[in-house]
Amino acid sequence: ITVNYGEGGGAETLDYRRDNRTMQLDHVFQKAGTYTVTVSVRDDSLPTSRLGTDSFQVTVLNTPPEVAFNEVLLTKRIREGETVNLSGTFEDLGQRDNHTIEVNWGDGTPIVPQAIAVGARAFTLSHRYDDDGVSRTDSYVYRVVVTVRDQLGAASQTPVFLVEVDNILPSSLQTSLSSSVVNEGQTVTLNGSFIDPGVQDTDLVYIDW
Repeated sequence: ITVNYGEGGGAETLDYRRDNRTMQLDHVFQKAGTYTVTVSVRDDSLPTSRLGTDSFQVTVLNTPPEVAFNEVLLTKRIREGETVNLSGTFEDLGQRDNHTIEVNWGDGTPIVPQAIAVGARAFTLSHRYDDDGVSRTDSYVYRVVVTVRDQLGAASQTPVFLVEVDNILPSSLQTSLSSSVVNEGQTVTLNGSFIDPGVQDTDLVYIDW
């Protein structure tokens, strides 16, 4: 007796009770879908071309992946311009499902699904926060949410994680004059540069002539 479960793995030999001709099918389907299961019975005394066969359909329902709050690690506090690291694991009964990780970093950047390998159950991502969020504050707390989604759209979402981003003051100010001595009525040019890791900051330069 052989059984083909319709998943592409070919036929499997099935044990059965010779005394009463009974058998039992046990199989774990790895992915949601509708499968045609074919059972074939061959008498050893007959040519292989003379088989008794029967088939039936099995519908396997999809289950969403599961990701829990305590399965995700995220950097808690950084300075603007720095990068946070996020890692986590999840579970899914569909061993052959395709998954994507979607992270809402809370700073308005687009949510870009990140595909992971079939069978993988762990992920690691990083994200740079270019600004501390709100002007004239020492820091800002961003709210991060992680979503794991399979190829059929079933998803699981974590609660909110918090990342605090500190504002960094401008530094390394350097200035130079086009000339240190000019005649009255002439123009002098001041050139300068500074560093601010908050690339979205609006910086004001004050000059006391």
